Order: sequence, then C-alpha cells, then structure tokens
Amino acid sequence: MNRMVVLKTHRGWEIGTQFDEIRISKAREYGAAAVMVTPVNTPSRKLSLAKRGFVFLGGVSMGNPIYAPSIPICAGFQILTAERKV
Repeated sequence: MNRMVVLKTHRGWEIGTQFDEIRISKAREYGAAAVMVTPVNTPSRKLSLAKRGFVFLGGVSMGNPIYAPSIPICAGFQILTAERKV
C-alpha cells in the first residue's frame, strides 16, 4: 500500500481507494493481525489511509526510498484483529 501511480486521465475515479480496500480485505481474509504501510509522506495520502483506520508513527522519519530518493515516506499501521487466527 505504499506506491501506486494512476494515469492522469484516470485520476479521480477512486482507483487507489479501491486497491486500498482490496488489500485490507485480503489481509483480513488471510488472517493477518495488522497491515504495515510506508506511504508517501503527504497530508492527503495520510488522511486517505487514516480514514481507513491507519495510525501513523509520530516523530519517526523513514527517510526516502531508494526507488524515489526525492519522495519522503512515513510509517503507519492498522490493527486488523485482537486475536491472531491460526
């Protein structure tokens, strides 16, 4: 859930939102206890994920990814279940 580029002609169609929802749903389906993210550190992306229940680690700098050295990233997580399914 870290990086996805959508063609300008297809932006605003909520494609990213749909992918986020599918990823969270699949994590639950497979019994994951949590989902960890290191998205681009922008208010809009953080707000988008926060609306889905993600929490971000304040004061933690993740720096910049090797694949995009000019883009700062942050760290966050969402707890999916209190009990781990075995």
